[in-house]
Amino acid sequence: MSANPEKPDSTEPHPSSKEEHAVIPGSAEGEQKSESVPEPAAAEPPAAPAEEAKATEAEATANDPAEQLDKGPYEGTKTDLATNTDTDSGTPAADAQKRPDSEADAEDKAVSEPQAVPEPELEPEPQAVPEPEPQPASVPHEPEKFREQLQGISPKDSKTLDSLQAGVQQAPEAVREQLQQELQPLVERHVEWQEQLKQKAAEHMHKLEQALEAGNIRDVQSHWDRSRNAVQAIRDDAAARLQQELAPLQARVTELLDWKRFADTEKKKELIEGMQKMLETDLHPGKRAKQIRAMQEQWRKLGHTDDNDTLWKQFSETARQAFEPCKEYFRERKEVMRNNLIERNRIIEQLEAYIEDNQGKEVNVPEVNKLEKEAREAWKKFAPVQQNRIRDLQAQFNKVLKRLRQQRHEVLEEHAQQKEKLVTEARALLESEPLEQAISQAKQLQQQWKQIGPAPHKQERKLWEEFRGACDQLFGRRDAVQQEAREEEKAALKTARDHLQEIQQLLELPDEQFLDARRRFNELRKATEAALPAQRGRPSPEHRKLLDRLKQLGQRHDQRRKAMPDRKQLQLQATVDAPARLCQRIEENLLAGNSTDIPDTDSLQAEWDALDKPDDRDLASLLKKRFGRLLDNRQAPEAMQKLAKDVEKQARELCVEMEILAGVDSPAEDKAVRMQCQLNHLQKGLGHHAGSNRERAQQINTMALQFDCLGPLPDSIRNTLQERIRKVRQSVS
Repeated sequence: MSANPEKPDSTEPHPSSKEEHAVIPGSAEGEQKSESVPEPAAAEPPAAPAEEAKATEAEATANDPAEQLDKGPYEGTKTDLATNTDTDSGTPAADAQKRPDSEADAEDKAVSEPQAVPEPELEPEPQAVPEPEPQPASVPHEPEKFREQLQGISPKDSKTLDSLQAGVQQAPEAVREQLQQELQPLVERHVEWQEQLKQKAAEHMHKLEQALEAGNIRDVQSHWDRSRNAVQAIRDDAAARLQQELAPLQARVTELLDWKRFADTEKKKELIEGMQKMLETDLHPGKRAKQIRAMQEQWRKLGHTDDNDTLWKQFSETARQAFEPCKEYFRERKEVMRNNLIERNRIIEQLEAYIEDNQGKEVNVPEVNKLEKEAREAWKKFAPVQQNRIRDLQAQFNKVLKRLRQQRHEVLEEHAQQKEKLVTEARALLESEPLEQAISQAKQLQQQWKQIGPAPHKQERKLWEEFRGACDQLFGRRDAVQQEAREEEKAALKTARDHLQEIQQLLELPDEQFLDARRRFNELRKATEAALPAQRGRPSPEHRKLLDRLKQLGQRHDQRRKAMPDRKQLQLQATVDAPARLCQRIEENLLAGNSTDIPDTDSLQAEWDALDKPDDRDLASLLKKRFGRLLDNRQAPEAMQKLAKDVEKQARELCVEMEILAGVDSPAEDKAVRMQCQLNHLQKGLGHHAGSNRERAQQINTMALQFDCLGPLPDSIRNTLQERIRKVRQSVS
């Protein structure tokens, strides 16, 4: 390529590539004939195109690729330029080993001059022609008929719309206004369409400027056409303004096309230089032919340029010289195909010999399968061969394979008959007795099955499923008793788990209900022991687990019964609970600052007097004192808040005393209280408490009743302390 090329003279005609020019209708939407700015200019006759077609192997043998190339690019001849580019051997023999017959058919491609594409040039700006005055249309005087006439008219049909408007003006004055109203929607749509055309024209002109800046010829041609079509369809004064804005862009379009032609000329020179460099490069013949073709394709895509004939002759002659080293390569390929033909004939002969040797014998099925697989692989390996021999040769190969498969099929059918007999015998054993003897015979049939060779694939699967099904049913008879026993054990274990769950629920009942549930506990214990099956030898883990749980629940039941208060204690608890609940209800309202819902003093006193009081003098005194403070502070929520703090301190000390008595740890927030209580015990000489569980349990129950008599106390604190007391009582039980 020459250095610092000069831009071609812009005074010459302005051609552009046909590929990059497209006539696209503008925004007139088909109402007017689409008009393209560039018009095709005279150009040289196109050269013969480079056709791509399959060449048969017979043609590859009879017509040498090099001879085809020598006939010249304008004769439309075929030559072999494609090859396996994945190999670096550089020899046709090595490439042909990897190519099937179908690839060999597609190797011959044409090397010729691409078709020269004529380039259009911009036509001069057309002169504006004034539109003739519209002729009035025939307008019916009935509005209904006029409305029907308007239905088939497009708002983009300007001439028809003008004629209708003129016709309406000539209608009688009595119906003129009605006809004008019927026509008005169509007129408004026409005006709206005109505004859209103006927007589209401006939009395409803007995009045309962007395409010119980017140097995109295809977009330049497209937006030039669309802009022109839109402007020509505009009817008002805006058309002249847009025409003036569009005129300067035409010069830039012309200049861009000049540069395109100049660039194509330089690109052709580069292709010639590239083809000349190939003469000095040592390439694999297949790769060389492929590169020659690729460069021809690039040439094809370039447009008509200056000195086109001279450049083409230089390019074509250089391509012939570059292809010269490929001629010997393609000649050697013919020899490879002849050798492949010999090898394929040898494969057929070997298969025929094997078939004759095993005639009347039972062939080895796996051996036949292996032989067929190897023959197919070798057949693919020795490819390609001459196309005129392919059909007959393939027919011979298929025929000998069919005979080989027939021998294999006969043996497979014989195996299928033997296996059908075994299936029948296995089914007969299903009703056979004794069971142990039938199972022994089934195992013998299984050994015979293994010794028989395979049957046809579909029959093999079906027969095997039938044989295995019969054996499974027979062995299922043996497993039925064991399965039934397992199901019974499973049901018994579930029953035992349900009984244990109910025992667990009994242990969580309140004391009085727990005492009443003693008989139910004994029933559940016996039912659980009966549900757990006696097992021979070592019991199952689940069996042992349930027995251990039953033992643990029984121990917990017995311990709780020993630590429980008697019925007298329970009755005492009931007489404490009722007054305590009354006080707690009123205290909760006062602590919440809600004194409006509290009954008057007389009502409270009457409700209190109606309740049973505990016989224990200390407990009764505590409850009376609590109720008296409640009446005194019924209208003083602030005093109740202060009193609640004092009661909380007493309640915590009482709870800690119970934890010390039961040997249960106290929470971290009450560690200081616990230390003070223990110090008080030491000072009073009370370091040792009652030793028996029953005595401690009775003492804790009494302290728990005292706790219930305390108040006021916020719900959150009372619930927390009651949970701690519950754990204390549980620990001593």
